[in-house]
Amino acid sequence: MKSLKSKYQMAAQFCKILPKIELHAHLNGSLSVPTIAKLVRLHKQSYPQEEVPSATEIFNDPKGFDDGYAIFKCAQALVDHPEAVKLAARSVLREFAEDNVKYVELRSTPRDCPGKMTKREYLLAIIEAIEDQSDIKAALLVSIDRRKSVEEADENVELALSLKKEFPTVVVGIDLSGDARVNQLQDYIGALQKAQDQDLKVSLHFAEVKNDKEIEFVLNHCSFKPDRVGHCTFIHHSTAAVGMSESIWKKFCDWNIPSEICLTSNVKCRSVESYQSHHLPMWYKEKLPFAICTDDKGVFNCSSSEEYAQAMQLLELNQEEMLLLSKKSIEYIFADDNVKETLRSEF
Repeated sequence: MKSLKSKYQMAAQFCKILPKIELHAHLNGSLSVPTIAKLVRLHKQSYPQEEVPSATEIFNDPKGFDDGYAIFKCAQALVDHPEAVKLAARSVLREFAEDNVKYVELRSTPRDCPGKMTKREYLLAIIEAIEDQSDIKAALLVSIDRRKSVEEADENVELALSLKKEFPTVVVGIDLSGDARVNQLQDYIGALQKAQDQDLKVSLHFAEVKNDKEIEFVLNHCSFKPDRVGHCTFIHHSTAAVGMSESIWKKFCDWNIPSEICLTSNVKCRSVESYQSHHLPMWYKEKLPFAICTDDKGVFNCSSSEEYAQAMQLLELNQEEMLLLSKKSIEYIFADDNVKETLRSEF
């Protein structure tokens, strides 16, 4: 009888060659150790008078939400001018391609760094990186950080809409993210609806922490419905201490919106105790649509192949079933039907 370790190793070998889709990847959280090293060198060359974060600040293994956001902030300090943004985006895209990811949607909050870069220049640098490479199909979600003001959210949506007119196949959606413990999701619905009304898709970090009022507000909203949701950790009714009522779970199932499942992120942020106690099997049992994602492959020291292998082992899938699961993710991407058809042929 094979051990769990050997089963995982076999799954990992298969998932390395498996064509994959990545739909929840924050740019600055996806920076690898080699990319960070390049960014440090570039920063020292470009701005020798400025101090940069130490490697120990950036490469700490997170033990919860606060650690994850602290590492994220350190990484961001290196990506504060267009050349660094392009280097970061190109490196992340190349690494996903090397991991046999066929399509990725990068998400990032536009940054205004006085004297160095405007928000528009920040996004244009990512767009240029996406358009310059051919090894992987990629698109951009412009993020709204819920730690920021509603006015800034509106500004980001307007910027995304403007860039979508110029780059319609690259700028495909809006992401609401940031620390889920801060501010009220309800305040940002207007900006998200405006984006949807003008043909931008919306991905919403949802039920990442226990917030019954917020969950019920979104599920019961009369006119707003996101196109995808991320994490969904605290939506199931199985545990009274962390879950919702059975009626809310049923309503979520009836929604039938694709979920972006981030296994290692949830484990390392301690929103779930372990891979074995993760909510993914509930989604699979109920035949809910979902995609396996990394969230922040740099922060959490994981890869797309490793996340797929964890899912394969947790769901006890064979190779044919895992290929089908990966291929289904194509249907949830925000790109057009031409891109979907091309990806189907690659699978």
